[in-house]
Amino acid sequence: MSDLTTKTIAVLEGSSTIAVVRYALPGSKLVGVESYEEARSLLEHGEANAFAADTSVLSGWVQEYPEYRLLSARLSGEALCVVMPKGLQYNHLRRRINEAIARWQTEGWLAERATAWGLP
Repeated sequence: MSDLTTKTIAVLEGSSTIAVVRYALPGSKLVGVESYEEARSLLEHGEANAFAADTSVLSGWVQEYPEYRLLSARLSGEALCVVMPKGLQYNHLRRRINEAIARWQTEGWLAERATAWGLP
C-alpha cells in the first residue's frame, strides 16, 4: 500500500471505492473508468499503477491474468446481494433463492467457492 501513496489508481466511476481510496491514500491520483476492461487497458498502457475494485471480481481477474496481483490489504468490506423486482408475484422466486443460499451455506459450497476464488 505504501508504494501507492502518490501513484495513479483507476476506480470505477460512481463506485463506493472512490471514497475509500481517497481516505486510505489521500495523495494518490484517481482516474475514473467505466469498466474493468478500461482499467486493464490503463494498466497495460502505463496510465495507471493500480486498480481498486471489488475483490470478488479481481480475484478471478488475477487468475485469468497472472501478471497482476492482489494486494493483501483490504480497504473495506461491503455485502453483496441478490436483487429482484418487488411484488408478491415474485415470492416463489424469492423463497427459492433464499433456500438455495441457505443450502449452499449449510453444505459449505459458498465457503469452498470463496476459497477457490481467493476471497477473504
